[in-house]
Amino acid sequence: DGTIGETRQLTDVSRDHAALLWSPDGRKLGTIRKSRIGLQRQLVIIDIESGAETAVSSTDRVVSAWIWASDGSGIVMFYSPHPEIDGDFFLIDLETVSERQLTDGIQWSLDHSRTSMAWIDATHLIVSGYERARSGLCVLDIESGHLELVRLDDAFNVGISASTGASTIVQQHNSANATAELIAIDLGTMSQTCLTHLNDRLYATRFPGTIDEFITDHEGHPVSWLLKRPHTFDAGKRYLVVFEIHGGPHIFRGFDIEVSNQLLLDARYLVICPNPRESVSFGRDYAKAVVGDWGGGDWRDILAFADAVSALPFVDGNRIGIYGYSYGGYMASWAIGQTDRFRAAVIDAPITDLIARDGTSDIGFAAPKLEYGGEFPELYDRLVAQSPVTHVHNAVTPRLILHPEDDQRCPIGQSERLFVGLRRAGVETTFVRYPGSSHLMPWYGPPEYRIDYYTRIVDWFDRHM
Repeated sequence: DGTIGETRQLTDVSRDHAALLWSPDGRKLGTIRKSRIGLQRQLVIIDIESGAETAVSSTDRVVSAWIWASDGSGIVMFYSPHPEIDGDFFLIDLETVSERQLTDGIQWSLDHSRTSMAWIDATHLIVSGYERARSGLCVLDIESGHLELVRLDDAFNVGISASTGASTIVQQHNSANATAELIAIDLGTMSQTCLTHLNDRLYATRFPGTIDEFITDHEGHPVSWLLKRPHTFDAGKRYLVVFEIHGGPHIFRGFDIEVSNQLLLDARYLVICPNPRESVSFGRDYAKAVVGDWGGGDWRDILAFADAVSALPFVDGNRIGIYGYSYGGYMASWAIGQTDRFRAAVIDAPITDLIARDGTSDIGFAAPKLEYGGEFPELYDRLVAQSPVTHVHNAVTPRLILHPEDDQRCPIGQSERLFVGLRRAGVETTFVRYPGSSHLMPWYGPPEYRIDYYTRIVDWFDRHM
């Protein structure tokens, strides 16, 4: 009838609570309690009747996903000492609050959504994750700790919905020609059925492009990069290319549609999405390689990609652009101070001054330990050398800087410093500020801002390439 029943407050801790799951008997509620801007995520079990709390993980590790045992006697969780680099699975006995590590150094990336795991039976979990930029499903044996990959797709699938013991699961499906559709996967045959067709009308007129993976052997690593081609691609023609560098730095680019990429494809560019050293889903050591080495190995990987792309017969190697957001903005800023091989650059919400970031970014205080490989003040000279603003006097590439003004992750001062340095160097530069918007403006900001933002990116490359 629309009325609201009696409410009772369960917690009085000034922390964000996420990933709430009821115990099978309905008497307890589990939640991930966040602190330090979400860099710490601790699993807490709350007794509904008494309000008593039991912490089942320490504050120095980060719980990414979890699930109750089917009988409620324990918990399976995935946690790591780093908030962005993957860890391992652990089984927690709730009676003794003791833990048993199930896996050791797994070489894939967990889908960190709240619903990334589901029980197949009393001892086996189906788990959603990613391997080498592809979407996968694994089966985890709780007794042995064995993790077996059972499905791998050129897609980016999210979450698992299933009742315990179900033979079919449902996931959100994203790929080169689908966005946010629901698919059903038969766990016996691993066959897939698309349940929704929400965007069929859109893709009947917008024609998404194709995605192919290439591997470049570089400095002892097989390094992956994705080539996105427009639907009108003709191998007999030569194309302009834009490198789109992902943020994080510990995320990856996979087989799905990204708005700026798609608009560049519509404008008949080729788009290169690198997964250099720093990217997750390629193994833990690969993701950790950037720690203490910003602008090092990952930058050399990107240069190797540029060489490989320039050698393709359908690419105009003299007209390559670069674009990146957040850590990708750091890399695009770094690139223009190191080389003149990029014809144009778009730099979005970047990090450009690693020293200033320490006291101004919402997570800057944690960066030395997590990302720079040490602590202040012994890092000072190296961080100055690794800051793009230190090398901005070398820049000649025309660039567009885009930045939300209320960005707390990569504060607006990072772009202001870059802009002043570029103008002082006499480089053609346009700086656009978006008032009242946060770091995630391109995804969740006002529609008029987002239209302006994406339009400017394509127009800048059209103008300068």
